[in-house]
Amino acid sequence: MRLSKKYRLDRSVPILTIFVVIGTIITYASSDLTSFLIYDRNLIIEGQYWRILTANFVHFDGRHLFFNLTSFMMIGVWLEQLNRNLFGLLLITMSLTISFFLLLAKPDLIYYGGLSAIGYGSCYFLALIGTGQSQPWKKLSLLFLILLPIKIISDVFLEERLLFADSPIRIVWESHAAAILFASFLFFIIKNRECRFKKPGTK
Repeated sequence: MRLSKKYRLDRSVPILTIFVVIGTIITYASSDLTSFLIYDRNLIIEGQYWRILTANFVHFDGRHLFFNLTSFMMIGVWLEQLNRNLFGLLLITMSLTISFFLLLAKPDLIYYGGLSAIGYGSCYFLALIGTGQSQPWKKLSLLFLILLPIKIISDVFLEERLLFADSPIRIVWESHAAAILFASFLFFIIKNRECRFKKPGTK
């Protein structure tokens, strides 16, 4: 999984992205599946550990589903066509990391769901890749590296949510922060590993 090469989209069918989108829609359409897959802190502690992975694919209403899937599809297709294996690794490890973080850091949070944190982390990871690419991708990437943390900070202080002001759904900003921190960590781990194994004299 290389990060230093100049990426080109391979135009292959984004199988992973399609799978996640279809699975998320099916889950939303089935109340039984939603109940079975949602992050439920009490049930996870009792041993229903699959919810740690599946919670990110549960949504609570149509707007929640629409906005999360729209952003995820745009980012997912791009990342998957750059490197499918890397995108798959990011999906799985980020899903686990977000839920584990919430278990440890948010003991008062009983229920959680949504792709937004994975969307934040994936977008940040894509922006980190973009900083090593040519213009205008590089400038756009630097902009996103600044804007995403600012958006998370704004969520900390704003009580009213523009998209969900009349909804009981509230943004769990901690999951978004955890996602971009993990995306940064994974990026630099892969980058460092690539540098360590680079042959002398190569660029």
